[in-house]
Amino acid sequence: MRMTSKRFFPDTVLAVLGLVSLVVLWANVRNAKMYPSNARSILYFYVLPVILFLVFAGMFWLKESFRSNFAFVAVCVLLPLYGTEYILQRPIDPHTREWTNRTGMTKLEMIVQLRVHGVQAYPCVYPISFVHTAKIQTMRGPLQPLGGISRVTTVFCNEGDRIVAYNSDDHGFNNPQRNWGRDVKVLALGDSFLHGDCVAPDRNLSADLNREVGSTVALGMGGNGPFEELGGIKEYLPYLHPKIVLWFYYEGNDLADTHRDKSDPLLVRYLEPGFSQDLYHRQDEIDLALKKLADPDGVIDREVRNASPFFGFLKLRVFRARLNKAFENVRGSKEGSKEAAPIKANEESGEAYSSDYSDEDLILFGKILTEARDFISKSGGQLIFVYLPSWERYGMPQSANRDRSRVLQWVSAQGIPSVDIDPMFSKTTDPKKLFLYTGGQPGHYNSEGYQRVSDTVRNFVEKGRHL
Repeated sequence: MRMTSKRFFPDTVLAVLGLVSLVVLWANVRNAKMYPSNARSILYFYVLPVILFLVFAGMFWLKESFRSNFAFVAVCVLLPLYGTEYILQRPIDPHTREWTNRTGMTKLEMIVQLRVHGVQAYPCVYPISFVHTAKIQTMRGPLQPLGGISRVTTVFCNEGDRIVAYNSDDHGFNNPQRNWGRDVKVLALGDSFLHGDCVAPDRNLSADLNREVGSTVALGMGGNGPFEELGGIKEYLPYLHPKIVLWFYYEGNDLADTHRDKSDPLLVRYLEPGFSQDLYHRQDEIDLALKKLADPDGVIDREVRNASPFFGFLKLRVFRARLNKAFENVRGSKEGSKEAAPIKANEESGEAYSSDYSDEDLILFGKILTEARDFISKSGGQLIFVYLPSWERYGMPQSANRDRSRVLQWVSAQGIPSVDIDPMFSKTTDPKKLFLYTGGQPGHYNSEGYQRVSDTVRNFVEKGRHL
């Protein structure tokens, strides 16, 4: 009996560890489509659990004293780890649309958790997915969407320390549902900055414009460029009749997007007078195609069926994610410091990193904007051009876009009122604090940055009495 009681503790610990290894292996095999099919993933998700099981099983043939010491060390290590995991695990609130992401949860994991709570959640499917590729095939011919999936919770960005989602409107954009049925004063066009990356829906640029300027419908989607924005005007403006159309131009990529899209045969047709895909009345077709594209292999549905807090706890999901996030932040800060030296060297030599775009791209952008201005004027509206600066203008001046003056001069020459956000940002103590950072790398504006943009636009509109 004395020998049996001595062996009970180490043998029980080894048996539990072996069983856990097998359970983790089974869970990984069951969710194989969730993981990349490369050598590192195979080693981590499949080979490692097998090796651990064989090690724990082999220990039963070792000396009792060794097994006892190992079991004692294992318990001393694992108890604090699982205790930490238990403390870190916090259930999400399915009623909010912004979650602090200190646990390192992915967008897919957030979608699964929302669906477990009964929320109809989808990842954001961007219109750029159909540029230069197969369009949505319908009975009426190819279709290029300009928005996302309508009337669902859209999980669309994971930036800084937060994951953000929004309830999409009747046409798949990030707007309050009621705005499409109201007396719309402002129609806004733009890319991810207008889409709302990456702040809560009530603190993004569209929400600020609703409060500061008046009822606003924002047709912003990440990746959209001038051709998509012209398309948004022709597809949706006739049903809204806004007094003002705000064209948000981001200096970081809008001319590049023009270059990208000019060889897409469907998008360039928006330069033709009278061309329309009738997207306003085809949202059901768009939703059907985008929902299939959002989960082509059924991974989300399968994960929802297999979702188990037990397996997440067993695999220390939150603890490992926090650890990975900490390593990413350290790595990001080191990479940032490494980049500082060549930047300084270029400042001393006077060399500039950024490349100018060709005159052809600028002329084409001008044609797009002119077509937008004329179309808006015929409907009784006023086009206002808003120039959004990038982080490089303040954090890496030598890399800042050099086409700013040319773009603004051309806009002015066409008689289009413009709002340059750069002077307002430059007046702040540190403009770099108006941006979000992920792993030390700058991204979109933060809520304060968006608020300052909205305030500047409001002051311009009020001063010019455009409403």
